[in-house]
Amino acid sequence: MSPEEREAELAKTPIPKRAEYERDVTARGRVGIRCGIGQAHEKLLSRIEESTRTGAYLAGDVYSLADAAVIPYIARLQLLGLDKMWADRLGVCSW
Repeated sequence: MSPEEREAELAKTPIPKRAEYERDVTARGRVGIRCGIGQAHEKLLSRIEESTRTGAYLAGDVYSLADAAVIPYIARLQLLGLDKMWADRLGVCSW
């Protein structure tokens, strides 16, 4: 697809963020994706680490919807072999 054809297709996308993402992938490849994903997961891991300083779970001493909501993300990272991301975060490891 030529750059003009690609841009014409992206212009039809109803979600501007999606078009921006597609442009970024085209321009920078997977490097750009890894950067953005890594930043988002680092932020999540930092929040988990911070939360575990005040209790065993994300919202204190009891399992809550916060834990239930985050577990799928952590499980996916683990399945992808990215669990090294939190190897040095004792709070995340214990959670």
